[in-house]
Amino acid sequence: MANRTDPRAKQIHGTNPQFLIDTVMRKNIHNDPYYKEKCFALTAETLVDRAIELKYVGGTYGGNSRPTKFMCLILKMLQIQPDTDIVLEFIKNTDYKYIRLLGAFYWRLTAKGQDVFKVLEPIYSDYRRVAFRKKDGQFEAMHIDEFIDHLIRDEIFCDVSFPRINKRHVYEEDNQLDPRESALNIAEQDEEQDVDEQKSEEDKKYIESEDEKQQQEKEQKSRSGRADIDDWNKGKATDQVIERRDGRDPKQRITSKYRSSSSSSQSPSYSRSYSSSSRDRERKDKRRSRSHSSSDSRSRSKDRKRDHKRDHKSYKEDYKRDEKRIGKNREDSKDRHRRIWGIVTQIRQQSEPERAMLEMTKSHGYPVWKKFIDTPDGYILQIFRIPGPQGESLSQAMINAQTREPVLMLHGIMSSSEGFVINGPKIAPAYQLVDTGRYDVWLLNVRGNSYSKNHNFYEAISDYEFWDFSFEQMGDIDLPTAIDYILRVTKKTQLSLVGFSQGTTIGLYSLINQKARLQGKIRTFLTLAPVITMKYSTQDFLKQMSYNTAVPFLLEQGGYLEVFSQSQSSSFQTIGSLCTVLPSICTSTLGIFADTRMDLVNPDKISVYFQRFTAGTSLNNLVHMGQILTSGKFQRFDYGMVGNFGKYGSTTPLELDISTIDIPIAMFVGKFDTLATPQDNAENKLKIKNLVHYKEYDLDHLAFILAANMTYFQDAVNVLDKQAPGGADPVIMMDDIVEMLKLLDYENKFCRQKGFKPLSRTHFAIASSNPSEQFIYFVQLVSYLLSINNHQVTGWNKYDDPMTASQNVILELKKLGIELDMPPNKLKTGYGDGVCAVLLKLCSVSLQNKFKFKKFVIKDDAAGLEDDGDDMGDDMDGGADIADLANNQNDDDDIEEFADFGQGGDAQEENLQNQIIQSSISREEWMMEVERVAHKLKISNIPNDGKEWRSHLDQTKKYADQVKQSLPDVRVKLERLSDEVSKALERISKKEGVLSKSFQGMTGDYRAHSEHLKQIQSSFATVSKNVADMEAELSEVNDRLSQVEKKIEDTGKSFSDNSPLQKIKKSIAQVKQDIKSIDIRIGVVSNTLLQLKLKERTKAQEDSKGMSKMVLENEEYDIEL
Repeated sequence: MANRTDPRAKQIHGTNPQFLIDTVMRKNIHNDPYYKEKCFALTAETLVDRAIELKYVGGTYGGNSRPTKFMCLILKMLQIQPDTDIVLEFIKNTDYKYIRLLGAFYWRLTAKGQDVFKVLEPIYSDYRRVAFRKKDGQFEAMHIDEFIDHLIRDEIFCDVSFPRINKRHVYEEDNQLDPRESALNIAEQDEEQDVDEQKSEEDKKYIESEDEKQQQEKEQKSRSGRADIDDWNKGKATDQVIERRDGRDPKQRITSKYRSSSSSSQSPSYSRSYSSSSRDRERKDKRRSRSHSSSDSRSRSKDRKRDHKRDHKSYKEDYKRDEKRIGKNREDSKDRHRRIWGIVTQIRQQSEPERAMLEMTKSHGYPVWKKFIDTPDGYILQIFRIPGPQGESLSQAMINAQTREPVLMLHGIMSSSEGFVINGPKIAPAYQLVDTGRYDVWLLNVRGNSYSKNHNFYEAISDYEFWDFSFEQMGDIDLPTAIDYILRVTKKTQLSLVGFSQGTTIGLYSLINQKARLQGKIRTFLTLAPVITMKYSTQDFLKQMSYNTAVPFLLEQGGYLEVFSQSQSSSFQTIGSLCTVLPSICTSTLGIFADTRMDLVNPDKISVYFQRFTAGTSLNNLVHMGQILTSGKFQRFDYGMVGNFGKYGSTTPLELDISTIDIPIAMFVGKFDTLATPQDNAENKLKIKNLVHYKEYDLDHLAFILAANMTYFQDAVNVLDKQAPGGADPVIMMDDIVEMLKLLDYENKFCRQKGFKPLSRTHFAIASSNPSEQFIYFVQLVSYLLSINNHQVTGWNKYDDPMTASQNVILELKKLGIELDMPPNKLKTGYGDGVCAVLLKLCSVSLQNKFKFKKFVIKDDAAGLEDDGDDMGDDMDGGADIADLANNQNDDDDIEEFADFGQGGDAQEENLQNQIIQSSISREEWMMEVERVAHKLKISNIPNDGKEWRSHLDQTKKYADQVKQSLPDVRVKLERLSDEVSKALERISKKEGVLSKSFQGMTGDYRAHSEHLKQIQSSFATVSKNVADMEAELSEVNDRLSQVEKKIEDTGKSFSDNSPLQKIKKSIAQVKQDIKSIDIRIGVVSNTLLQLKLKERTKAQEDSKGMSKMVLENEEYDIEL
């Protein structure tokens, strides 16, 4: 049909249907390859095949406004204009959600306003998710009800302008639409309908009984002539009795089940029914009065007055009774509203499980953030991040997370990330990590659980391909994808991994099978209840998944590709509500999957955990775990002999070797664990090369996340602290670095010469507002410290790429003998624990090489106390005591020891002290060292008036007393100053965070320009080399040319006498002349020969003519004869 509308199509909204799409988009669709190849020749019958292939919705994307496949099919539908029944089938279809949205979008473009509301409003109850492609080409998740809301409310959606429709109330006022009914009204009407049906049955029975009585009375009074009048009175009485029972007409009561219950629960409805029934009776009276004779009019009027009085009295009583009933109905209606709202809320939470995780974490007082990650094979994983401790705002936590180490936590089988937080604040593993203030915790949900059941191509409900995975795909794809995403967001080079139950299986498998991809990205792996091999496990459930092959076969054939999801676990939620009353039920039920001892777990959390216990997984995942249990090996998935041979090249599955893992691994094992038994883990720990922690705790399997006593996890925090780079806080390390640099006199020898300012206490601990200047300071300081250690560096340039400079620093440190287990990325930032660790080690080595004090020797013991006093006076001027004070090692006990030593004693004790402080250095060297160091430590010399050196101890004690007295006041001031400094640092960190965000783009430009500069430099080097080669060739050519010129010049000189040359020329000219003359002679001879030949030919011709004549004459003669 090309790009033209079907000739049989009708106009829509007064125009060509395809003109509902604007011209620019229509041209882009016509030029799109998908439209040309797949949609060009579609018909109403073949359109469905293309609609089933849709995997996302959206308008246009990219800089060229390329249309999506969804919009291509919309335009094709406008061209072919399918029947209304087909479009409605698209919309009613629930199996294929993208077909449903395709029909809804087309209906919004083509239908009238009231029809749009009638057809599209029921789709509000569809809460499934679809992939929506944004303008930038990225995908985001959108609910179907949100999509429908955009269609109804927005004028422009998916880059398409919709025909204008009126508001809903306009159609309601014109009676083109019925009033909207919410889920609550519908539920209430259903209950009211049941009540009305019961009342209608009672009314029918009552009317039948009254009819029987009336029939009997008719037969008895038929002879008196008043049968008709009595019949009318009885009929009226019957209606009145029924009206008194309910306040409504019987027909009105029967039809009330189709109306809103609110009209029957208000008192004005009673008065309206009362007045309307009175008018009906009056009309009946008039009609029936015409059929009777005038003689009966008087009796009828009396009966009417009597009935009216009786009815008026009964109406008052019924009105009071109905008011009580209406009030009770109002309370019942409120209860129903609350109950139905609870059901709706529960359904909504089940349809969006991430709300449970977010609300749980927020209710515990922790900042939380969620994100969706797309895997290469199309799965959409949900990951949660808790960046800071309890009470910290999310914005502040995200800023502070820049200096915290990321930790990724992996949940167990059939579970989710809720397991790491469900035990409550300060207790749950995730909360214990973030409360330290040193870790940034990430919680991953692997494919197939309730948080990660979305896919860009497959449907979790209907597609088998979605559930075709085990923990192998989680380790090959999910975990590496999440690690790369976390490192990219946090700008870190490494993270730590914490796994529980099957989370440990996923991590170990990934470290074996994806070793090259994860090399250097994982610092430490903590395994809680590690599941590696299960030879000694006593779990019967997993055995059935492998021994009895009929179980997985029947589950698969029955459509149970997903097992133990939350939608299938209503029985678990029911049992969970009984855990506090009957704990044995929970114990026995959980014992099917894992051991549970109620004396170990937290009794307050077991019911909550039980209700959230099952998050779902695939059938293949359970089968794989069952295969590991039955085989007793840590192996890959067993596809059978034929499948294994095609997959692995052998009839048996490949075994996984955990001894190939190099990173540090810590194992936390439960003594009462019947799934990951201590016997299995005791054997497995012997295979691990880098085991940093192994301990068995009084826990079972689930107690590792649900225990009432979670103190074991403090060991896990300690392991992470030990494996963290630097092993200490950067601010604390900076204090030591600054003190050591002052001892090295860096202010004069480095800062003044290089033009840098002295370091602050937090210079390299936190990020600076100028990262490039901070990194240059670091590199230059490292170069200075290396030069102190007699290690000169060459080729360092302050404009080098940060990565290159960081690599150079690590190489030079290795040459100096300092081993650092950190990547260069840790140093290129110019701040942090890695930079502080490098400077701390360099400063320590520099101090050791710069200050080496030898033992002091007292040359003459008999020199007396006076000489000792002189020597000690020299020492006090700037010797050993100064060094001790510089290292902050003297305290009150040291002073008392010196005092006791100063008071004397026996000669043996004094000789012992002299031996301790012996030294072989000269007095001149010692004094020079004192002069160099003393003024920097700012310790003034103590005047010596010729007294003994012991008198200086008294003065030292006085100074100590003064220090003790002034210490409280100084401590208060220092604390106040520290608070002010901390607040100032917080403000500075906030400003630096804002500035760093503003400079993030510039760093990328800087790197790009530096890379471009490198390329230009390399090309320049190549060109310069080529130029040099060409210059060399040119010089060679010039040399050869000069040689040739020289030869020619020499040859010309040898032929200076040109007479032979002239003779040769003359001879040549003569030869040429002779040749010409010979040529002339040859021409003459040839001409003569030619003439002779011509003469001969002429003569021959003449001879032939003569002979012919003679013949002719002879012939004539003969004839005559």
